[in-house]
Amino acid sequence: MFKKISTSFNLVKVSFRYIKRDWELLVYTILSLLSSLAILITFIWVDFFYLGFFESLSSWTELQQWTYEVILFVMSFLYYLTFSFITFFYNTAIITSVQRRNNWEDNKLWDGLKDSMKHLKEIFIWSLINATVTSILNLLQRKFWENSIVWSIIVWLIGWMWNILTFFSFPLMVLNWLWPKDAIKESWSLFKKTWWERAIIHVWVWLLFTLIYLLLVILWVAIIYSWLIITGIIFIVLGLIFIIILSTTCDVIIKTILLHYVQTWTMPSWLEWETAIIDIAWEK
Repeated sequence: MFKKISTSFNLVKVSFRYIKRDWELLVYTILSLLSSLAILITFIWVDFFYLGFFESLSSWTELQQWTYEVILFVMSFLYYLTFSFITFFYNTAIITSVQRRNNWEDNKLWDGLKDSMKHLKEIFIWSLINATVTSILNLLQRKFWENSIVWSIIVWLIGWMWNILTFFSFPLMVLNWLWPKDAIKESWSLFKKTWWERAIIHVWVWLLFTLIYLLLVILWVAIIYSWLIITGIIFIVLGLIFIIILSTTCDVIIKTILLHYVQTWTMPSWLEWETAIIDIAWEK
């Protein structure tokens, strides 16, 4: 367990080295968040007028209720599809940039974006799959939550299993040009070799960033008690944004590094001493 924790810290340090070499990785995440925010605002605006129309009705017929549910599902699906496409578009830029660095090649901002444009088909297909699964799970969650918390937990577990099954799927589609079916099969084949180690390390990485944010919250509380309320609010908001950008970027980098490792059983050679430390933590 302690070895896995140590490895998690080293993986985060390794991801920082990628970011230090290629600052473009953070830019891709920032562009992704800004684009996602714009999409969210757009859908909230549309949803506001849509719900306002139905709430203005004095009574609902069964047909109107059914129409409302269908339109709501379609809008949710379109939102997840758009959000997924934006996320995977910029994730592709990060994945290919990390792979380029692994091959001892330098990165430029436009290189990752050009790679994303080359993979538009793969990005759209995987976004379509992801949006479909997410929409169906959310629909089931809403329906079951009203009747049984047990079934809601089951739906949540199905979503969790889907994430495990497809852990490496998208990076495989991008780097190996695989179709979704083949990528999912290959992803599960790679993940189950040392799935426990991967799961523990992935969890500890996110716990590390959560701990960092909690420390920011404690500092924020201290600032608030010092009567610097506005400064505290600005500090916590900027801290949250920074942690989201950094953790999201590191998550994609680490997943790409793990994929490289389970495929070759070696870490990228340019990482020097981190290679030995991380190799020791995993047994083939």
